[in-house]
Amino acid sequence: MAEEIDYSRLIYICEGCGTVKMYPTPEDAFNDGWDYPPRLGEFGVIGPRTCGNCGIDKTLWWKLVTARDVTDEKVPVSELPLGDLTPSQMRTFQRILGEPASIMADKPAE
Repeated sequence: MAEEIDYSRLIYICEGCGTVKMYPTPEDAFNDGWDYPPRLGEFGVIGPRTCGNCGIDKTLWWKLVTARDVTDEKVPVSELPLGDLTPSQMRTFQRILGEPASIMADKPAE
């Protein structure tokens, strides 16, 4: 059985501006403009993770989609253009693949 996620411990990290926030619920984050799983997209799947002030054109997802047509199909990791990623983009890639554990704080949002 899958482990239940304590959503109040999720750390939201904007790929565009680097803003880091926590919210009591994913709905609160979404209402504040965040595009983030589980409200938008899925944990562990490459997709934009942005705050309400940034567009998707600065995201890892954008980089991969514009480097290769991966829009509507599941592409094996071995076929992604990972050699073209910056160190920051590679850290984002690893963080997304490790979600939700990789974005959990020790304490819940207040």
